[in-house]
Amino acid sequence: MIVRRLSSIGLVTLLLLQTLALNYVPEVDAASPRGGQLDDFSIFSIEVGNVSSPTEQWIQPNGDELEYIIQGSTKEITVTVFKDGPSGSGGQKQTDVKLEIVHPIGFVIETYTWITEPISGQQKDENIILWNPQDAHSILNTSTNELTGGIILRASVNYSKDDRNANDILEKQVPIAIHKDLFDGEASGSSLTFRPARYPISGNGNAFAEGSWYENTDSNLDSVVGSTHWTMSQNGNEYPSNAFDRLVHSYKTTSGQAQECSLNGDTADSGLTNIEGISVCRKIFSSQEYISSQIHLQAWGNMEDGDSAYLEFWTGSGNFSDPLQSIHWNVEGINPSPIPNKWKNISWDPQTVWLQNPALGNTESFLGGNSFTFGLVFKSDNLEANQGMHFDDFVQFGVSRVDGYTLTAECENPVNGFITVPNDLVSWKCSVTNNGYKSVQFRAQTNVTNATWMDPFMPQLRLETDNPNDNDFDVVIPAVKPFQTTEVWANLSIPPGADVQSQTWDLWFTDAGSANTGEKARVSTTVLIGEQYSVKLTSNSNQVALTMEPGDSDSIDFRIQNTGNLDSTFLLTPTFSDVSWSGNVKDDTGSVITQIFLLKGESADLSLMVNAYEQASPGQINVNISASRLNGPVFGETTIYRIINMPIYRDFVLEMNYDQFTSQDNRLFVEGYANGEPKSIFFTL
Repeated sequence: MIVRRLSSIGLVTLLLLQTLALNYVPEVDAASPRGGQLDDFSIFSIEVGNVSSPTEQWIQPNGDELEYIIQGSTKEITVTVFKDGPSGSGGQKQTDVKLEIVHPIGFVIETYTWITEPISGQQKDENIILWNPQDAHSILNTSTNELTGGIILRASVNYSKDDRNANDILEKQVPIAIHKDLFDGEASGSSLTFRPARYPISGNGNAFAEGSWYENTDSNLDSVVGSTHWTMSQNGNEYPSNAFDRLVHSYKTTSGQAQECSLNGDTADSGLTNIEGISVCRKIFSSQEYISSQIHLQAWGNMEDGDSAYLEFWTGSGNFSDPLQSIHWNVEGINPSPIPNKWKNISWDPQTVWLQNPALGNTESFLGGNSFTFGLVFKSDNLEANQGMHFDDFVQFGVSRVDGYTLTAECENPVNGFITVPNDLVSWKCSVTNNGYKSVQFRAQTNVTNATWMDPFMPQLRLETDNPNDNDFDVVIPAVKPFQTTEVWANLSIPPGADVQSQTWDLWFTDAGSANTGEKARVSTTVLIGEQYSVKLTSNSNQVALTMEPGDSDSIDFRIQNTGNLDSTFLLTPTFSDVSWSGNVKDDTGSVITQIFLLKGESADLSLMVNAYEQASPGQINVNISASRLNGPVFGETTIYRIINMPIYRDFVLEMNYDQFTSQDNRLFVEGYANGEPKSIFFTL
């Protein structure tokens, strides 16, 4: 990077250091004493370009002029620092200065820092930096012709005793266009230019002759920029019939070899090569490198019925009837003026035509991510003709698909932080948006200042994201598309018995791609833990804990924990849905207890001995075990609910009576009558 420095005070030596982005941030220094007006440094101005290499000028709809420059062009940036105070007062002092080149997404592309020469009150210090923007960022409203967007130039001063900080930073946004051509005919040599070529009437195939596009040099006709412009007829004559002529964005190779085209990322054109007698490359516009683009021209004139002029992006063989090979738009759509020299703006967004194709499989990417050549098309039939249309002032605007990105994290963050208690679950929801132009993968991380809560084997913090395979406190989130939002939930489990305390809870997001560009967003809050009496009753028994018969006794094991941060005595009370049932709570020694004292966080294993009622009816009995305090409320899981199953119980006694039996030979028999005759039935028991 080449750097020069000029000063209105005199020629001085400068110190310039290009540093990494975000390495220097202007702050209000706490140094004392303050200097007030005498120590007030400010950014006076940021200027782009110079007399020999000025910026381009765009006229906004309201008549204002807006500076813009071309992608890949080198321009000077002049940053002027001003020191306040009476002229010559306050002594000569120096300040640190920084210039950041910032993408509108929010990331810093380049950073330059230097120190001014010593200057006194009412003096200025200038520093000149050469800037070559590699990415386009400009957006043309095709309805109003308003130009917006641009790379941000942010200059700042940082003087320790300067307490007037409102003027420490100055920004200037400069739109960066993709390309501009004066349309002054075909450029000489190997310069990128537009050249005419005739194609088959179908538009499908190679160029076979020089087309009928001409540089209009008629002195009676004005040009918007430059000295000439393009038209489809020679100096007022009629345009030809049965023409399909393209004005192709192209250049001649410097080596004369077709391989030079592919090395430059462009395409060799055999038809143009045959016409020119030297290898010609069609300039390729790779739409996958951009997220949008608009074409601007100025025009006047008209065409006869059946004849048209188009703006076109074409690829492959350029089949004009195939919407995948030719994206074109009839200029008559903006109704140019037929009056000579009555120039009218033409603004076209090719994506509007591309999306009208019902056969598209990919509607998200700009122009499908394909590669095209831009040009104008003149198409005529064999009937009437006139001099046709005149075109000038070609500019292509657009936004490059850059790798850099930022994230915006919008979190449901209470104004005073999270106020909670021990054994509570705090959930923090964040919606994280990818502000970049490509799908990105990033990492979510969270922590609290209490290190004991960050044990990786028993973490109190967990993240819930779109990643189903990981939910600890460091999670890589699956790729998020451009401008899309993903939800991140950070969950903090406050440990039982946690002391009254205030902790800082951070949640941040860093790049997880191969570039590893660091932190992208961070949010912070506080967690305030107050006093509370709370308890937690748990049991590993099934919901139907016991199956008992009348009169039986059995036990249900359970655990009690003082989850609050205050020592307490808890009353333990079993209740049954049938008052005929009874039970006693026993400790681990088997002693019956009705209450238990627990320190904060302490737990104990207990059991409920259940005594079934001897005359219990079949069915289910509900039993509850509740914990309460002697005085005051208690929070938490204060009750366990279980069921005892009482099956149907059947019992009978069989008593033998031999009064009706007669014994004979050690056998019993019963004698009776049937039809008046005696009968005997013998039994063996």
